[in-house]
Amino acid sequence: MQPTSRHDTGLTPPRATRPLSRSVAVVRHWNGGPVDADVYAGDPEAERRYLRAVQRNHMTTNRLAVGGAADVAYNHAIGMSGTLYELRGDDIQGAHCPGMNHQSHGVLLMLGNGQKLTAAAARTLADYVERHQKRYGTDRQDDHRDHRPTTCPGNQIASLNTVSKLRDYADTVESSDAAPERPTELPSRREWVTLGDTGSRVLEWQELLAELLPDHPDAHRPDGDFGPLTKRLTLAAYELVELTASDPDRPRVGRASVKAVENKLDERRSRQQTQPSPPAIEDVSRPVLRLTEPMQRGDKVRYLQQRIERFGFDAGSSGIYGPRTERGVRQFQASARITVDGIVGPQTWAALANFAGDRTPELGRLLYNTSPMQRGEDVEKLQQRLASSGHSPGRADGVFGPATESAVRRFQMSAGITVDGIVGPETWGELWKR
Repeated sequence: MQPTSRHDTGLTPPRATRPLSRSVAVVRHWNGGPVDADVYAGDPEAERRYLRAVQRNHMTTNRLAVGGAADVAYNHAIGMSGTLYELRGDDIQGAHCPGMNHQSHGVLLMLGNGQKLTAAAARTLADYVERHQKRYGTDRQDDHRDHRPTTCPGNQIASLNTVSKLRDYADTVESSDAAPERPTELPSRREWVTLGDTGSRVLEWQELLAELLPDHPDAHRPDGDFGPLTKRLTLAAYELVELTASDPDRPRVGRASVKAVENKLDERRSRQQTQPSPPAIEDVSRPVLRLTEPMQRGDKVRYLQQRIERFGFDAGSSGIYGPRTERGVRQFQASARITVDGIVGPQTWAALANFAGDRTPELGRLLYNTSPMQRGEDVEKLQQRLASSGHSPGRADGVFGPATESAVRRFQMSAGITVDGIVGPETWGELWKR
């Protein structure tokens, strides 16, 4: 099977690549939240546009690594049309899964919660696994949730864990004419939204507006309804990013509008990354956080988002508790087996502190570059371990400064784990293996 090349998809070149010497499994992922109707319906241009957005998100945000990842996170993607897309490609680390990055291939299925796998996509996934078996001698399929506290890639995919099950499923879907129903919230090929439209594209645009203009008089909770408030916010955003609406009474929001706002937000996030790191866990008060009108915002929300992200769930990074953050909280609560209500109270704060271990058994606290800098025997021991692993931070003086952070990042990259400069359970675990 020949995948559509990354060039034909329109992906930008990677910043760096790391070779893969062996592959013991295919690690399967999904989008999480439902993808747009035209992507789910298998529109080829919509699938390519979606993959370009995924790459842009991975390479320009703090989701995978500070400053963005080196490339889109997966080796390949499969659209609901049954098309196989080359992302990082073969023999490159791209499983997007701690502990598996250096020894497996990752594949993204372009569907999300509440959407059924199509017969065409199921057959392509079966072909992909058989292709992997021919190249690497194994048809093992792992799911993201097998290795991390996440729901990815959902119960349906998890149940189809062999090639025969995938092919039987495809035959059943086709024989029963159970092709997925296509939502009709927008015409499939219209690439813009405007006043009066509803649906997921409007909701995503409103979330961008909420992050861009949090203090605007018309700021409101995203609801997926392009009404007068959204129109006024859109015009204000256009003025900020220096765009002109061809019809101010019915401004159209298309790819150019979204790109301009995302670029403006990227600039803002880059400036935020130069600010001091968030306070240590024990120094942060823990208020009740939830989706409200007006939306909660500030450092405590941003801190929550960073904690949720560390467990593999997408909660955003804007410092605004919007629908995206609520979804991430609910996903975390479900994985932690606590009450799923989207409200961050004592129970959820406790789970965030304890779930998967917030403290290392040997040395207690998370270590990272703060102002003032962290000092102590734990930092000194970290520096010694880094030096013995071949990533010396210089003199082991017990002070966590820029040189130590740089050494931590180099070590994390070599170990194939999240590169964030923060020394927690995952990083300590890899250090003690060396």
